[in-house]
Amino acid sequence: MKKTILLFSLLFYCFPTEAQLEWLSVTSALQSTEEIGAAAMVVDNSGNTYSCGNFYSTLDFDPGSGTHYLTAFNNFDTYVRKLDSDGHLVWVIALGGTEEENALGLAIDNNQHILVTGFFNDTVDFDPGIGIYQLTSLSSTGNAFAVKLDLNGNFEWAKSFPSTGHSRVKTAVFNANSECFLVGEFSMEVDVDPNAGTALNTSNYGGVFISKLDANGNFIWGGSFPGEGWNESYGIDDTSDGGCAITGSFEYTTDFDPGPGVHLVSPNIISHIFLVKLSGSGNLDWVKTYGSQYYHQPGSIAVSDQGNYYLTGDYSDTTDFNLTGTPQVLIGTGRNTFILKLDSSGNFIWVKGVDGDANFPGRILLDSDENCIITGSFTSHVSFNSGAITFDSPWNSDAFALSLNASGGFNWVFIIPSSSLSSITGIGKDPDGNVYVGGTFFGTTDFDPGPGTLTIPASPQDPSVFILKLNSTLSVKDISTKNEFAIFPNPSKDILTIYSAFDQTESIAIYDLTGCEMRSNQYSNTIDVSDLTSGTYLIVRNSRREEGQIFVKE
Repeated sequence: MKKTILLFSLLFYCFPTEAQLEWLSVTSALQSTEEIGAAAMVVDNSGNTYSCGNFYSTLDFDPGSGTHYLTAFNNFDTYVRKLDSDGHLVWVIALGGTEEENALGLAIDNNQHILVTGFFNDTVDFDPGIGIYQLTSLSSTGNAFAVKLDLNGNFEWAKSFPSTGHSRVKTAVFNANSECFLVGEFSMEVDVDPNAGTALNTSNYGGVFISKLDANGNFIWGGSFPGEGWNESYGIDDTSDGGCAITGSFEYTTDFDPGPGVHLVSPNIISHIFLVKLSGSGNLDWVKTYGSQYYHQPGSIAVSDQGNYYLTGDYSDTTDFNLTGTPQVLIGTGRNTFILKLDSSGNFIWVKGVDGDANFPGRILLDSDENCIITGSFTSHVSFNSGAITFDSPWNSDAFALSLNASGGFNWVFIIPSSSLSSITGIGKDPDGNVYVGGTFFGTTDFDPGPGTLTIPASPQDPSVFILKLNSTLSVKDISTKNEFAIFPNPSKDILTIYSAFDQTESIAIYDLTGCEMRSNQYSNTIDVSDLTSGTYLIVRNSRREEGQIFVKE
């Protein structure tokens, strides 16, 4: 069993930002034998969302009134799901084998074909249809895979990157020609040519590898960044000149020339951040590294249509982000997030920091005007907009999304507070400016992080996944409206008690999660819900339907 929730047309307040929540889709595992997680999400030009992750046992992946069950074969299997712009299920498929496979990344091309990346063990059938296309891992610790599906979820091709140690593709991106750049990690030896040819790369410890394939999965070129320590990849984006930009972390001396040349860089101490620009032919254009005496880790990289680079990461002490010229220093008070903008040659433009006790970067999204949205998570205390906006997380970790303009000025921010943990694993935008956010949460979570509440109960031990859509009316605005009523007990078996500050001549209505009105009544301090079927419902004011409360009928 599992629980799916699909909510429509609720008002989503984000202090100091106002936006309309078009819909919220939640899928939860309800039993200890079930599990689901979110790895990545992308959005196409029609507002369809594609998400991937891993699941265990049997789960219903239809967030609406229908059902669509998938069963993991033996261990954790990978799911890929497509929802339309209204949050309805279009299709969902599973990839599975006798052992575990893990989805890590997702990319989409201009034809709405998608590429799912990750790593797998043993033998896996990567054709989700009636056909069979099996790949076998060379190593017991897992080999990297990439599988391409068309817009209907049909199999196109799958590739593996055999390694004598381990290998995994963490992220990928398509260029305008539907060629794909894949970046990941390996140990010992990896073949970056997934076809009949051989292009071996070696690293005594852990290296980063990259492979470029054409639209049919044919090998174009590949290489690696081997080092004397453990190197990791975190993000990749394509550039307007046909090349790509890669970010990651590295320890000790590393060669950042993926070809026959040598370009050695040695950090001051372990775990520095690198940003590498490669040409369309795989030649090294330039490399930038950032760090000081303590731990630094990247988040993601995005390249604008204007050719500027936006890099996120975290820092933990005094760090200079201008490698030439006047120092541009951020001083960390713990683990803090930075957003760095560079020009097309990798030169410094500006850097901004997120203050607090401990916050960590996630994804980054750019629009055509270079407004950027940065996701992340924080514990304890965090502040934005030079301390003008603060949040506190009394529990484990809460997710945030922060928007800055092209000059680094503050646009808006919202958080997703949870009684346990919330994280954002994907963010996208459609041509109309609607924003889509996907991720994972544990425990009761409030998806209205402003003055009101839109709480969804969930297990604090087992993850649930969500996707939400915000409309394009994001704007900086002070919010004074509050959700002026509360209900208890919640969950309830029979009688709901309402505490309200609004006019008691109001009427109220109860809706199920398909949007069907179950009843409408004049206001009363109590409502008998004993005749309702067990499930999740929404109770609203008929005069102000943006003010609602979720309740569970036991």
